[in-house]
Amino acid sequence: MATSEPIEFQKVRDFSNKLNVTFEFVSQNFKSLTRCLLYLVGPPALVTSLLFGSVFGDYMKAVMGMAGPGGQEAFTNFLTSINFWLAVGLALIVATITGVMMTATVNNFVILYREKQGTNIEVEEVWDRVKKTFGMYFSTLIGYVFVAIAAYIVFLIPVVAFVAVSPVIVFFLALAFIVGIIYLFIATSLVFTVRGFETQSFFGSLSRSMFLVRGKWWSTFGLTMVFSIIVSTISSVFIIPWYVMFIITTLHNVERGMSSMPGESNSMLTIISFSLYYLVYYVLGSLPQLALIFQYFNLVERKESRGLMEKMGDLGTGNQPPPPPQTEHY
Repeated sequence: MATSEPIEFQKVRDFSNKLNVTFEFVSQNFKSLTRCLLYLVGPPALVTSLLFGSVFGDYMKAVMGMAGPGGQEAFTNFLTSINFWLAVGLALIVATITGVMMTATVNNFVILYREKQGTNIEVEEVWDRVKKTFGMYFSTLIGYVFVAIAAYIVFLIPVVAFVAVSPVIVFFLALAFIVGIIYLFIATSLVFTVRGFETQSFFGSLSRSMFLVRGKWWSTFGLTMVFSIIVSTISSVFIIPWYVMFIITTLHNVERGMSSMPGESNSMLTIISFSLYYLVYYVLGSLPQLALIFQYFNLVERKESRGLMEKMGDLGTGNQPPPPPQTEHY
């Protein structure tokens, strides 16, 4: 069987080429990448999906139970119960671990791919590196959350300050608040990639990400949105049965004048549907992450021409002029 040519990462690519190379990389490494994701990310993702599926199932039961006698009080008791918040907290903790495992697995897979220049990557190799870098990625996530909260507070202060002054000013400040948060989210979206491939400090990685994205914010935003929509669309297929059941049961109960909770007898379907949704969502989460990795190398090459310099060094022709920069239309 013919061996595919290794994909070159350190290369300038336009928007469509970044989309294509992401799918090409997945296609070329489908077996080994899928195996790594299932073995390393699959277990925590499965636990996370079951926890979120169970929490959502219980929540929907409580919501629909509000139509019955004493439903309002039962719903209030449910929201204030320690068991509900313990379940939510546990789900968030496991979800955090799953996200870190996903980031560490994909980044280390790509690092190994570049080192070996081939697709023969074993789970054990990736796992060995994931164990060594898990703490670094976990601390990066915690730091990222704290920075996001700090930015949120800073942007929110002027909005709150002008609430009693002018609704018009508050509207425009709120709009600026949303735009500012989105801008910072995209501008710092390469922080995990920078930490993985350049081993910089957390704040150094934040600064580096903002430097690389500067001037290519819309390209990074578009790439993130496209793959996020793909992942969400595919994942949502698995909750269609729940929506169908919910609508049919609700219409049936309304037609018969029943106030019983639609879906009460189908709570298992709720848990299964949302468990599959979250599981697939986490596994497919490798797509936008891979796209950002290719965006990172694209931006580094555009601004620093590292790949070109390496080729020139290999050829021993350091006086070769670089090619004219490519314009990315997006």
